[in-house]
Amino acid sequence: LRIDPSGAEPGRLVIVAQVGEGSVGLDAQVTQHAAGPGAISKVTLANLPIDKVRVYLKMFGWSDLTGKLDVAIEHRFEPGGMHEIAGVASLSDVSVRVPGLDRPALGFEKLKVALDVVDVVKQNASVSEVALIGAHVVVDAKSKLRPVPALAPRESKGAEAVVEPEPAPTEPPSAEPAAPAKPWTWSVRTARVERAVVELEGGAAALPVGIDAERGVAHDFASDG
Repeated sequence: LRIDPSGAEPGRLVIVAQVGEGSVGLDAQVTQHAAGPGAISKVTLANLPIDKVRVYLKMFGWSDLTGKLDVAIEHRFEPGGMHEIAGVASLSDVSVRVPGLDRPALGFEKLKVALDVVDVVKQNASVSEVALIGAHVVVDAKSKLRPVPALAPRESKGAEAVVEPEPAPTEPPSAEPAAPAKPWTWSVRTARVERAVVELEGGAAALPVGIDAERGVAHDFASDG
């Protein structure tokens, strides 16, 4: 980390790390302001395996998770000023398995989210594109409690026990009710689904229901609408 105490030139922080077959990179320029340090940071994740994330998602009861994460974002921060994030993130070759099912309960070739800007100060997210490609999900039409196996363990003999999420901590009642939090706003320019299949269970055989590229597109929708 190089910092010029005079503030004539920005300091620079560069980190490159290898994580399995993937890599993590950070390239940040740090500037000094009267209110504190600010930074413009570029974060790059390439081919990062996501299998270890499963330990934080025990409430879903997944028995296996595979996939890769790629991210290229820019983060801009000034003390008392802007706080923005822009860039692209995508998950690829994702497969989720649950106990009691002989095939993946959920999977997709790619889920991509492209951000025009996420403005933390104004609490607004402007998304240019969301794309889901080659997805498939199993739905059990006969199950009233767990129609989507990927969201909860299967109801089958020998399946792992349901892991209930821990209850949220309770806070003592306040003398004065807290002011309601400012709501976030968001907009999405384009959202599309290509080659998606829902496998409906409950009959003699699974019934695949598909979504094609032409019908699986939505444009210009937002929280205000």
